[in-house]
Amino acid sequence: MGASAGISLDTDFGDGWNAAPVFFGALIDSIGGADRDRTDDLLNAIQALSHLSYGPTEPRSIAKCRSRGQSLMARHTRAMTEAREIYVHGHHDSVLRSHTWRNAENSAAYLLPHLRSGMDLLDVGCGPGTITVELAQRVAPGSVVGLDREIDVLDKARSIEDGHRCRFVEGDVYSLDFPDESFDVVHAHQVLQHLREPVAALREMTRVARRGGVIAVRDADYGGMFWEPSEPLLDRWLELYQAITAANEVEADAGRKLPSWTRVAGLSSCEVTSSTWTFRDPEQRAWWADLWAERVTSSSYATLALEARLSSREELEQIAAAWRRWAQRADAVFVVPHVEVLGRAG
Repeated sequence: MGASAGISLDTDFGDGWNAAPVFFGALIDSIGGADRDRTDDLLNAIQALSHLSYGPTEPRSIAKCRSRGQSLMARHTRAMTEAREIYVHGHHDSVLRSHTWRNAENSAAYLLPHLRSGMDLLDVGCGPGTITVELAQRVAPGSVVGLDREIDVLDKARSIEDGHRCRFVEGDVYSLDFPDESFDVVHAHQVLQHLREPVAALREMTRVARRGGVIAVRDADYGGMFWEPSEPLLDRWLELYQAITAANEVEADAGRKLPSWTRVAGLSSCEVTSSTWTFRDPEQRAWWADLWAERVTSSSYATLALEARLSSREELEQIAAAWRRWAQRADAVFVVPHVEVLGRAG
């Protein structure tokens, strides 16, 4: 915290916390004129203070400051993250074809045994909703909400929601617009790898989960992907992807990080498992290779690589051709490993 703020996290509030409203108010008022680096420090302080408990007789002045700080922090965090976080894959048709292929069995099998009729469920980063509607079938007549920040993708999800007892809403995982303890299950598939602050997202997901509720997250691990036969240009494809994500300050190898992130976020009784997507037969290989050939040349992958001067249009075309060449090999196989963690809200 900068000295110019005139405040410190070491401030002594005394037995009655009489200084807390003044301290909290000073923190909040300082945000308006702070530069970006100090603003993040101030927001971290507000977040820490907002989780402190005064007890059942909390004075109204402190409660008001707490509410004010939480509201400001939510608005500021949403603006900051939307401005700086870029979804590396984008929403090109080749990306959406991949997302609509996903379902509860091939993407959330580890969660299914824990679902019960009547549970309320939140699906964070729901995309086109194909996983969401199948989870809704498992917990009916419980309520299910699919949340995403992309309006166009939500429109696709809403086109399949009829009769599945679920609704799709726009929202931000860092600032979920739900009261504490709203859901029995909070699920996120392939989301944390795209976030600069995955632990903050997990804490917010935990906030809206009921005590003892399930937090379920699954992410791929790009560094663990493997394929045969070897192809130097596919090695280059992976190298570029990791460079793009590093430039965006997100984690391509998120799968292996999930146990650490969930521990730091405070989840308890975590079960860690793994599973794969395996593309082996001719149809599977052709489908997977065509998706990535298109992404490499036409999606945000291409845009970001070119803007950052990490690659050239010529090289991207060569990588796309290598994908299709690889798929034609009779002995080809591609394996996408995932780590999944199922934890409990405290």
